[in-house]
Amino acid sequence: MVYKATGFNTHYQYFNYSTKTLPNGLGIGGQMEHFGLWIDSSFTCGHSNSAATFGSEQLSTHSEFTIDTVEAWLVRPSQRLDSDDDDRTQKSIVEANPEAVAMLEMANRKMYSKELPVNDKHF
Repeated sequence: MVYKATGFNTHYQYFNYSTKTLPNGLGIGGQMEHFGLWIDSSFTCGHSNSAATFGSEQLSTHSEFTIDTVEAWLVRPSQRLDSDDDDRTQKSIVEANPEAVAMLEMANRKMYSKELPVNDKHF
């Protein structure tokens, strides 16, 4: 079944990892501690509740569940650049977005990617 957004709220997705003050995991629909679908950051457990965001009912038999298997799909083709097979060069995010760099510099923000070494090969 496909549940479309109802417009009731905009709580489409929540993701948090590696903080101590908020839950770590992936939540879809609903709200904190009452997501339509919640997967803990360990990918071992989760819960499901009805969610006004999508007008969905509880998606699992029991609200709390243990995850047996996670299957991930690629949504778009991967783009792999091999320096031997392709004459194109890939720009870093800093090189590709000079306007954004200028705005960050004006805001006195540190740009960590400027300090990273540029690799000759891309994976």
